[in-house]
Amino acid sequence: MVEGMVGCLRRSAGFGLVAGIGALALAAVGASRFSREE
Repeated sequence: MVEGMVGCLRRSAGFGLVAGIGALALAAVGASRFSREE
């Protein structure tokens, strides 16, 4: 599975970077919202 992901990143590095950054941003926002709902 990891090898497949690496292959996709190599074929479309730009889209891969955007998707990765977007995923990290969503994770950060979700974590901050979850922690606020204590």
